This record gives sequence, C-alpha cells and structure tokens, in this order.
Amino acid sequence: MNLINKYQKRLGNLIFYQENLKYSAIEFQTAFEKLAFELSNLGIDSGSVVALKLINNSKFCLNLFALWHLGACVVPLNPKASEHEIKIILDDALPNLIIDEFGNHFLKNISKKFDSECALILYTSGSTGRPKGVPITFNQLDKKIITLQKYINTEDLKNTLCFLPLNFGHGLISNFIFPYFSSKNVFIVDFSDLTFATNFNNFIIENEITFFSSVPSTLRIILKFTKSPLQISNLKRIHCASASFNESLWNEVKKNFNHIPFYNIYGITELVSWVAGETVPKSQYIEGYIGKTWDSNIKIHRKNNKAPFGEIFIKADYQVNSYIRNIDQSSWEDGWFKTGDLGFLDIDGNLFVTGRIDDIINLGGTKIYPIEINQEVLKFKEISQVHTMGIEQHGIVKIIVFIIPSSQDIFDITLLKNQLQKTLPVIKWPHEWIKLDEFPLNERGKISKAKLKEIYLKEKFNLSN
Repeated sequence: MNLINKYQKRLGNLIFYQENLKYSAIEFQTAFEKLAFELSNLGIDSGSVVALKLINNSKFCLNLFALWHLGACVVPLNPKASEHEIKIILDDALPNLIIDEFGNHFLKNISKKFDSECALILYTSGSTGRPKGVPITFNQLDKKIITLQKYINTEDLKNTLCFLPLNFGHGLISNFIFPYFSSKNVFIVDFSDLTFATNFNNFIIENEITFFSSVPSTLRIILKFTKSPLQISNLKRIHCASASFNESLWNEVKKNFNHIPFYNIYGITELVSWVAGETVPKSQYIEGYIGKTWDSNIKIHRKNNKAPFGEIFIKADYQVNSYIRNIDQSSWEDGWFKTGDLGFLDIDGNLFVTGRIDDIINLGGTKIYPIEINQEVLKFKEISQVHTMGIEQHGIVKIIVFIIPSSQDIFDITLLKNQLQKTLPVIKWPHEWIKLDEFPLNERGKISKAKLKEIYLKEKFNLSN
C-alpha cells in the first residue's frame, strides 16, 4: 500500500526547532516530492533499501517521506553509533544507498532490491546480543496508527514535542509518525543539543505543547531544569516508555508538571512500538503497572506454575513475524511473539511488567528476581535509583546491587543491609554494593548491563572485561 497517498491529506505542520524551520502539510509535500524525484534519478524506487544516518532534523524527515513516496525501505541509523556498530547493521541490511549528515550519497548495489512492502527496518538495541533487523511493512504501520488513534485521544496530541531519536520505534513511530498522520503539529528537536534542555520550560509554554513522550533517563535530565511546579495549562499528557521507572521518578514528574496525566506505556519494536497502556492514568504509583493491551492478545507463559512471574507472550494483527533473512525464529512460537519480558496479569487483565528473563539470577538452582530486592532497597529515601544483577566470576554467581543516592549526603549503608536481612531470605541477600553517580545507558535510555559489569570488574578485580 502507498502510506503517503493514504495520509497526505491528514498531515499536520512540522516545526524543526534547531533549524528554525516550519513546513505546512502542502509545503512539506512539495519538498519531499521534489527530493523523491532526485532520488529516483539515482535509481531509487520500490524495493530499494536506503540507510539514513541523520539526527532529528528536516533532512531526516524529508528523506524518509521521499523514500516512502517511492516505495523504498528505510533503515534509520544512530549517527552517534560507533563504526563497528554501524558496520554490523549495514552488513545485515545491505542498503543500496546511505544518506548522512554531510549530504554524501554512498551508492551500494543499486540493482539489489528488498521486499517492496517493507517501509522500515528497525534494529533492536542488542541488549540480549547482536542487534536484529525488524522489517515493518507499510500495512503494519497503517494498522498500528489506526490502533493508536483508537486508544489514545488524538486531541491531546495537538502540539506534539518529539525529542526522542528518530532511529528507533518509540521516537519515530509513536512520537512522530502517529501524531503527524493524525493531522497534528509536531515539533522535531535534537535533544543532544543540551541548550534545549535548559530552555525546556520556556519551549513548552511558548509553543503550547500538549504532549510529549520520553524515557526515564531523559526525564531525569528535564527535571533538572524544570521549575517546581511548572504552571502549564496546555500540556495534556506525558508518556514514558522503553524502560521502567520507579516511584521516585513518578513523584517528581507529577510534582514538577503540576499533576499532568502521566502514562507508563509498554512498547516493543516487533509489535511496531506501543502495544499497551492505560487509557485513564492512575492517580498513584503502582510498581510495574501498564494496563490493558491494545488490539492484541496476551498471555503469561510460566515454566513453573509456582513462579510469581512468567514471560509475556503477545499476538497482534500488526506484529512482525520474523527478522530480516528469517534469522533466529526462536522469538516466535505458534504465532505468539515471546517478548523476553517478565510480568503477570491481575484479575482484571491488566499487565504488570517486572523485568527481563535474562535478569533472573540463578543461585544454585534458586531463581532470584531482581525486582524483589529493588523494591526493598527503594524503601530507603536515601536511595534514588537501584539496579540489581547477577554477575558470574570464576564460576561463582554473586548478587550485585548498584545504587544511586538521593543526595550527596553520606548515609550509612549498614542500616540498609541490616534492614534487607530482616525482610529478605538469606539466599536473596546482596553480596556486594556499588555506589554510582549515574547509571551507564545505551542509546535508548536503558541501563547498559554490559557496562555495569565492566564497572564491577574494574572496581573489584581491576579488569576491563
């Protein structure tokens, strides 16, 4: 299907903050159609694969729509990724053309084509290994937009702020394409420009922003620069997705944004971004609470009926059913996508997410769920953030707890240890504690477990890997 033709009369306005540019729907269409003509002269057409190595700017958006107008498939790349990371993706996606920030066009095998129905190839974060290419068709994008319009009040999106990277699903599909195809105004911002963060208050007010979505790490940066409480009459909703957040962050957001509705949203690349959330936000924080899934079926797969949590399986009409080149089909089972996330459903069918399967710590056959330790640690007001993980060294697995204090004040960690020994069984007692100023994050704002392990090994054993 031609997604551009379907939605061309429903486009909103696009505003590019750093470039001081504004496009009406007609102006933007004229510009991307002109660019499409130029790209077609380079041999790009339906089935071509083009990689965009660009930041959040007009060049990215114009090229994206020009390529979709031609029926080409787009591979968004993180322009700040290492050469090695970029090479892994390029070797997998095999693009015909690469467009970068400097205007260079590196032509590859122009005759090689991909599936003409493919709109995007998005790469997973690689948190569980090598990044995998997720091919999303124009039809799946269309179905996802229809689903989001059904469960999210699009009137709240009137003036949408998009500062999340456009090289992954949360920013690209949910925070840009969805509101833009819903006739709303979208403000595109490159958040790596920290001057924007310092001017966040004024930007929200002056542009009458009604909605933005974020990840926990970016929210924490924003909160450093927002007045408390921020008096805004136009802001209707805030979403947080891509990583879990704790009660401390919830309370800060509610306080600083004058109790604007704050939604915890569950999204997965293979399910074309957002797939679950509450339509009416809760008035208080509930650990791991998401809400109902959207136009999809869900079940919890437990290998052991006594396990408190199980793996979240989801099936939807808009889901992707294989990675490119059909590598590693182990993530699908009888039509269900195995998310790799742990969780449970309450009696009303509401989803709770409690962690990842690969987060489970196996101590001599006993499974330890990090969330059980994290919950106890966060009862101490002196602790702002916590991450618990198992690290194996010389065949011995240890429970390591990384903590970020709420302030620079010195606190006695012995009190914390003593309390945990009263509330947790012996086998769940942490073996070691490491205090950090901040957690290392990957490009999507998620905690990098590999880097935490490096920190631990360097501190305890003076090793780099």
